[in-house]
Order: sequence, then structure tokens, then C-alpha cells
Amino acid sequence: MAYADMVTSKTIRELIAIKRNLELAADEVGCFTGDDPDLLEAVEAELGKRKGQTTKDYWDCHCEGFRLHSRDQDKCPDCGARREDSPDSLAVKVEEEIQRLSRAIQCLKEDDVYAVIDNALPPGVKAHLKWPPPRR
Repeated sequence: MAYADMVTSKTIRELIAIKRNLELAADEVGCFTGDDPDLLEAVEAELGKRKGQTTKDYWDCHCEGFRLHSRDQDKCPDCGARREDSPDSLAVKVEEEIQRLSRAIQCLKEDDVYAVIDNALPPGVKAHLKWPPPRR
């Protein structure tokens, strides 16, 4: 199966992860091994085809730069944009931001992770998750 055929069956989340892993696998001067350049090219081409795809799980506010707002959040606390008046977020941007945040959280101490999550969760989600969980 050609790479172009293989990547069409992947989700955006999987494509972003593949792209990141390929980029991390490159050595300091950006060299790849084997067929990696062809796979990276196929992944980037597929992401390009899907760049306009949106997700109903997140929405965009009017703040400068990219801000991630869950469907559970009705209003941006900074710019005042309301969910019902705002467009859905681009799926590729959401997945890139989720992966960036995941990598950042991995670098935090456990107490700091709890603080970040506690501040990020809307009250309804906290109740549903029975947040905060018992500490180990």
C-alpha cells in the first residue's frame, strides 16, 4: 500500500502524531532514514487536504493567537466572545494544540498538573469527573 493510500485512513490526531514522531526522529541536520521523507510528505499532503475541516468539540474566540475553548465553555473570559456566535475550531489546530499541551504537562510536577487541570475544567465537567480525584 502506498503511503498516500495509507494516510487517508488515519484520523487527524494520528496524522499529527505521525508527523511529530517523524520530525523528532530526524537527526540534528534534518536528515531522515529510509522512506521517512516519503511518509512525511504523504502525511503533510493529507493534512493539507483536511486543513479546512472543523470540529464541533471546540470553538474559536476573538483573542489574538489560537485559543482552545471546549463546547462546555459558553464564553471566553478574556475577549467575551460567546460560543453560539463563534465558529468551530479547525480540527488540525485543535490536535496540534492538544499535543503541545500534553507535552507541556508531562514536564510538570504532579501538584502543578493538578493545578493546571483544576483551573482548566469547567464546573460541570468537574462534577461529572468527580474532580479532584483522591491523591495517591
